[in-house]
Amino acid sequence: MQEIVKMEKSLKGEINRATDYKCNSKAEFEAGGSLLKTFKLAKKEAKALKDKSLKPSLETTKQIREYFKPLEEKLEACIRQVKEQMDSWYAQEQRIAAATKDRVLNDGRITRPETLERKLAETEVQVNGHTRNKREVAVTDLTKIPLIYFDLNEARLKHDLMEGIDVPGAKLVNRTIIVS
Repeated sequence: MQEIVKMEKSLKGEINRATDYKCNSKAEFEAGGSLLKTFKLAKKEAKALKDKSLKPSLETTKQIREYFKPLEEKLEACIRQVKEQMDSWYAQEQRIAAATKDRVLNDGRITRPETLERKLAETEVQVNGHTRNKREVAVTDLTKIPLIYFDLNEARLKHDLMEGIDVPGAKLVNRTIIVS
């Protein structure tokens, strides 16, 4: 950790210059380039020091994750198996309940509303816990969904354009950026 303190002390002048830096001329632009090189080199050195400091803890973390991985995989497999079986049973019970509900609704012998209500309540699948309602999107017509709901994959678009693929509505352009 002393290395970081030494590095910060050695960069104090450059840090102060960067804090007050204004670019109003070619000479100041050149000075800015020199500052950028200094900071990028210092950032690279700081990252190397950080990585060196973190390496033992990262290796320990990796070992701990590997140690727990088989148990976690077994537990996930168990969870999947139990959920699949529960889902299957529940879906079957829902089908049976729907068929029973249809029979009750079409039973002409039931004339009293309270009897109909009671019979319909009896058709519901009753479980204690282990279920919840989840709102999901069901796309009914993809062509009618506004474009705002589609994400643009710029990385793939750039790759395809660089490969020479013609993509309507997009083109490669050069943009000048500041580098050190």
